[in-house]
Amino acid sequence: MPYQYLNDHIALVEMSNGPMHVLNQVQRQQLFDALLAAEQDDQVQAVIISGKDGVFSVGGDLTEFAAGQAFAYPHLTQDLFYLIENYQKPIVACLQGFVLGGGLELAMACHARVADAKCKIGLPETKLGLIPGGEGTQRLPRAVGLERSMSMMLSAELSNADSFKDTLLLQAIADQNVLDEALKLAEQLIQDSQSIVRLSQVKLDQLSAAPLLEFAKLQLRAYPHNNPALEKVLDAVAVGIHKGFAQGCEQEAQLFAQVLYSKESEALRHIFFAEKSAQKLPKLAPDAPKIQRAAVIGAGFMGQGIAACLNSAGIKTYVFDINTEAAQKAVDKIAVSKGAKAEKIHVLNGLENASDMDLVIEAVSENLALKQSIFKSLGEHCPASVILASNTSSLDLNQIASVTAHPERVLGLHFFGPVQYMKLLEVIQGAQTADAVLAHAKHLAQRIRKIPVVSQVGPGFIGKRIFDAYLSQALALASTGVSPEQIDRAMRSWGMKMGPFQVMDLIGNDLLLSSWNGKFNGAGIRLLQKLVDAQLFGQKTQQGWYSYEAKNSHFNLDSLSELSNQAFKIKLPAEQIAQRLILSLYLEGLDVLNDEIASTKADIDLVFVHGYGFPAGRGGPMHYIEQHFSDALIQRQIRMLASDQADSFWQKHVKTQALEKIA
Repeated sequence: MPYQYLNDHIALVEMSNGPMHVLNQVQRQQLFDALLAAEQDDQVQAVIISGKDGVFSVGGDLTEFAAGQAFAYPHLTQDLFYLIENYQKPIVACLQGFVLGGGLELAMACHARVADAKCKIGLPETKLGLIPGGEGTQRLPRAVGLERSMSMMLSAELSNADSFKDTLLLQAIADQNVLDEALKLAEQLIQDSQSIVRLSQVKLDQLSAAPLLEFAKLQLRAYPHNNPALEKVLDAVAVGIHKGFAQGCEQEAQLFAQVLYSKESEALRHIFFAEKSAQKLPKLAPDAPKIQRAAVIGAGFMGQGIAACLNSAGIKTYVFDINTEAAQKAVDKIAVSKGAKAEKIHVLNGLENASDMDLVIEAVSENLALKQSIFKSLGEHCPASVILASNTSSLDLNQIASVTAHPERVLGLHFFGPVQYMKLLEVIQGAQTADAVLAHAKHLAQRIRKIPVVSQVGPGFIGKRIFDAYLSQALALASTGVSPEQIDRAMRSWGMKMGPFQVMDLIGNDLLLSSWNGKFNGAGIRLLQKLVDAQLFGQKTQQGWYSYEAKNSHFNLDSLSELSNQAFKIKLPAEQIAQRLILSLYLEGLDVLNDEIASTKADIDLVFVHGYGFPAGRGGPMHYIEQHFSDALIQRQIRMLASDQADSFWQKHVKTQALEKIA
């Protein structure tokens, strides 16, 4: 039987398609068949739909879009929701765990809904460059009001069920047994079917809707987002308001088909699947201890962030700094921060006291000798079971590990700042790093809500090495007379969060030049050297590519023109600037793959989307170039740029293995 009896007249239909009950063709067919059978069963007077194991449904199966099965019979709206809408018996959705996307749309198609107070509810489709395609743009405004529904769909954020009290979305909220509450509600609806409110029949106020829609459109236009789905959501909502539910649903279906095959949605789904792949957890040994106690060495900006991140995950965290006052200040600051576990953050008095830790993360300045001295001391004090990690962004991890007696327990954990907000964690596998240590790192990443990308040891690892090539190409362009301000503006309008020269000023032009240590040459590097010689280091000296002395920063034209003998008057189309710089990311990315520093192109894309401000709607540099450029066009562009004899980067790529790999 496709359903079970909860009593002698109420049937329970349970979804059981994997842990998240995705609404693929198999699950839709099972639901459709069960509801048809229950409708024809004279004994059944009401139906409750739920999901097994405490989860309702997270919606559609993204793999069906690529396979062409997403619209197969029974169609989610045309068949399944049509059946529910016209059902002659009350259908109650019993919501637990996650109720997302098509799962929420299924619930809203039902006649009533009961939710566990803590279950997560949302329509996050715009994160994937899609719009809600199961009549969600029509039912959600009618369920929670126009303003909140637009916020939910545009932000893609999830909300606890208890925040929907007194809305048409939920008729009851349960603190304990949600199925019992659903049963009570079903009994009430059997007795009083006139109290059923079908969301499709709720009217919306056209007069009050107009200013809200206009304001939302203005907000979207104010910020570059590379996600056309956001505007399409508003378009679908507007039709539903002005022309009614049925026409709104038709418009939603048309707009969904448009965004489904857009380059932006393809890019966002690429990043989604890359994240899922990176977050797959290797098995730990059954007797493997869990990381419960951790120490962070260094109380600076990065050390504080790492310690706060560990602490908020419930790990007892200790902070050590050669300056004990700085360590205490860091601990005090963390203890009062949002999400902190104040009772689990302490000062570590001496490296010798790190012996009973499960994990120690070094986060001092990028100085090899300093890091080696710390690891030598840790190696002497900590037993072999303690994992030792360095937050280095570019130094040779193998040299750091070599000073310890057990290099197999050493790895890199390269966090990105601000640590609390940046999702990326570069996990550096040393030449002798044990598989079990690497597995612990990936499990730790999950606990602290980071996306781990594994890198092998090499100068700059994945992210910094590739990004350095991008910055050097920005400098090369500036050396030809293109204004750094114009380059920054072009890259921001293209979607990067910051322009390359803004980034250089933030890092410190002196530190950047020092870290390159002769890696690059040419007129662009000579221009950077002139800034450093003039002590225009960037934000820390109030003067760099920009001047920061006034309230608002502005391009430092006079100083730079005097230093470089450049008027910076050459104008290039913004797209030409962007193509050159993004192509440099791609080519260096291919070199990183050839050198076996990164495992996949998708890993490189993750690093740039989550670590370097690359727009997710463009899918990362590797995905973007291969999505938009043919092999022949890539080669033609490289040859054209290589004609500049002063720029060795492009000359190198004319006949490198990377180019042969493209061809």
